[in-house]
Amino acid sequence: MKQPAVPTEDSLGPVFWTGLLAHAAKEHYEEIELVPSAGSDYAVRVRRLDSWQDLGVRGSAGFHSAMIQHLKQLAGFPPSRQISVQQGSFRYRTGQSEYQVQVTARVTTSGKEKFTLRMAAA
Repeated sequence: MKQPAVPTEDSLGPVFWTGLLAHAAKEHYEEIELVPSAGSDYAVRVRRLDSWQDLGVRGSAGFHSAMIQHLKQLAGFPPSRQISVQQGSFRYRTGQSEYQVQVTARVTTSGKEKFTLRMAAA
């Protein structure tokens, strides 16, 4: 009997975004932020009705790299270039609902990128 594939850090980017966007749609979050924190970590925060909440997402450097690379791919950003400000978008569908997700990436003073995602019904 064939064993199921074990997810690798590289394959977790798409899984992460599918889960986070579904959760954001269900909870009616208006904004998602990926904010650089210590080392190679990113804090994942969400906003609803002018209230921010840290989701407490933690993972290895490889996980965060995969998460960022997949987001850049979704938004149509160049994968390996950091530009001071980039804007892109993509559509996300869950159930009968479809969302337009606007993505902005800004390079911070530390040289890391901060990502802001805004979801709106399409």
